Amino acid sequence: MNNLKLFIISSLGIFADQLHKYYMINIYKISQKAPAEIFEYLNFVMVWNRGISFGMFNNLAAANYFFIFFSTCVVIFIIFLANKTINKIEHLSFCLIVGGAIGNIIDRINYGAVADFFDFHIKGYHWPAFNIADALIFCGAALFILSNLFY
Repeated sequence: MNNLKLFIISSLGIFADQLHKYYMINIYKISQKAPAEIFEYLNFVMVWNRGISFGMFNNLAAANYFFIFFSTCVVIFIIFLANKTINKIEHLSFCLIVGGAIGNIIDRINYGAVADFFDFHIKGYHWPAFNIADALIFCGAALFILSNLFY
């Protein structure tokens, strides 16, 4: 049953991420537009991230192949962990991380970079652009930490 839940939840995350990216790139054509303000603290932008979080290692020539390989290894390891855990919250956290990681792996394979669209800023503080997959990974990691702190 854990395998089925992992597959369904991760697949929903991948689907949401890839559908949003398809819409933004192919229908909305965000790369041809200036940043669009959604709320006073959130814009839609087009950023191709060839590195990792916060754009680190963005200029390394062979980095994309390394990140595909490394991310795939991490996904396999997390799937292994997800199948071993009996904690439902921990299992959900693994599902979110796997879905997000696979969404970004798909980008790296298809585009050679990860497509980021959300530009969050508030009172002079600016968070680097991110996407739905990144949000899934963040929420999964936060949930994992919280589940280990409180359960």
